[in-house]
Formats: sequence, C-alpha cells, structure tokens
Amino acid sequence: MPSGAMGMTRRVAWSFAVVFVLALAGCTYLFNQPPVAAFDPLFYQVDGEPLVVVLDASTSFDPDDDPIVEYAWAISKPGGDMGDGVEFYPQGWYSTQVAEEVITVRFPDQGTYTVQLLVRSDRGGILDSSAVVSETFVLPNEQHRPTL
Repeated sequence: MPSGAMGMTRRVAWSFAVVFVLALAGCTYLFNQPPVAAFDPLFYQVDGEPLVVVLDASTSFDPDDDPIVEYAWAISKPGGDMGDGVEFYPQGWYSTQVAEEVITVRFPDQGTYTVQLLVRSDRGGILDSSAVVSETFVLPNEQHRPTL
C-alpha cells in the first residue's frame, strides 16, 4: 500500500474512533431535556392564616426521569425588593432563597409577591439542566379564602 494511502487510512480510522468516543460520551448530554419546574401555592393551609402560604413543587419533573436535585425558591416584591421579612418554615430561615421541595412561607404583610422556582436535574458535570417558573399573587388571596 502506498505510504500516502496508509496515512489516509490511519486518519480515517482515528476520525471514526474519535467520533465514536465522543458520541458515546456525549449522548447523555446531547439528548437531555431540561426539567419542568412547577409549583402550587396553597393558601389558608396553616390555621387559616392569610399571610402563610405552602409552596409545593412536587409536581416538578424531568422528562428524562432524571432526579430533581435542587429546588431553589426566590421571593420578591414589585420594584426589586427581595422580600425582606419573609420567613420560611419549618426551619425558620430569614432568607430570600431556600432549597426544599415543599416550603411554608410567612409573608410579612399584605401585598403583591412574586415567587420564583428553579429546579435542576443532575446529568453530571457542567451540563446540568434547569428550568425556572414564577407566579405572582396578592395576599391575602380572597379567591382561596375558606368558607365558614
């Protein structure tokens, strides 16, 4: 076989090997779908208190059936106020971000709040996938007030 043809054969073989290895290693990332973030605000669940809301993200899921490894909640008020005075339970955090699937939140006063949830599934490495959803509501929420 001429030396030029031998070099070409080696380059083609190496190219196929590299493509094959990259395809095997990258398939899990190439076809990964991001998770779907979703939550339900449950009003008047704690002793009928109008400023306490249970936020439940158990309806979040990953279409690839990867586990959700992070729930990041953020609460803000109009104008960029990051929700000062908001209390998260059961641990009594005074923070604007919490990482639990279901949290109970005591809002400091009546008004409009935006709750944002980021969920992340773990595909390993730097190619983790995430999704964000947000909802704005007014407290007390008269639509969901229990009837006596």
